[in-house]
Amino acid sequence: MLKIAVLSDIHGNYVALQKCLDYAINIGVDAFVFLGDYLGELAYPQKTMDILYSIKEN
Repeated sequence: MLKIAVLSDIHGNYVALQKCLDYAINIGVDAFVFLGDYLGELAYPQKTMDILYSIKEN
């Protein structure tokens, strides 16, 4: 069975994003779908984008 993680409304919260990704990888998710709202009111938007780009590369 294919396991898909769907994430949205990250709003620049790279700490929570990383925790969600770690959990998803730990349970064996095969694919990720991101629905948008990557950046928002929180600081360090580049950290969020770096994490997202690394998922694409891997």
